[in-house]
Amino acid sequence: MSFGTYTELQAEVISWLARSDLDDKVPGFIALAEAKFNRLLRVRQMEQRSTATVTEYVALPPGFLELRNIQLNSSPRVALELVPPTYIDSAYASRAAGLPRVFSMVANQIQFAPVPDGAYEVEIAFFEEIPPLASNATNWLLLTAPDLYLYGALLEASAFLVDDQRIALWRGAFAEVLDQIKTADNKARWSGSPLRDRKSTRLNSSHDQRS
Repeated sequence: MSFGTYTELQAEVISWLARSDLDDKVPGFIALAEAKFNRLLRVRQMEQRSTATVTEYVALPPGFLELRNIQLNSSPRVALELVPPTYIDSAYASRAAGLPRVFSMVANQIQFAPVPDGAYEVEIAFFEEIPPLASNATNWLLLTAPDLYLYGALLEASAFLVDDQRIALWRGAFAEVLDQIKTADNKARWSGSPLRDRKSTRLNSSHDQRS
């Protein structure tokens, strides 16, 4: 399985389908597979950081899928608390300005409260959409997991392949590759030295001092 560009992927899908009447639909199958990837995958390659000067409303970054962390890069840094929009409307009805403490997601914007009383920088860590192949020759996912793209696109073609026995094979292969990607990402995030148990460390230190 050797393909790493959008053009090569289309050719591979066409070859596997072995249906000349579906050739022009392959780009659509790939786009549908990408929509599914964006719903199912949350791996480190999708993580991005963005900074902005805080106003009451800040637009979500382009390609935003899901929030991972948000903070004010003040001194000291301030971790912001997610609250419902109704809470901001009631708790901050006076609209008095101050250091932002809470935020809410409103449409395609982030609302902060209190209304900022200065030029604070907010840092947003988020999951970003996978770059679509329709406007990119390749992307990180195709290069690292071409099999996921292949089986994903083939599954999207299943509506045209009534009673095709290959569908079950592709579905199983897709699920297996997806699980492997998630497992590999989890290992990469947490591999290395064991996490320190801070509570145990403090207890052991106190015990040593008493001894």
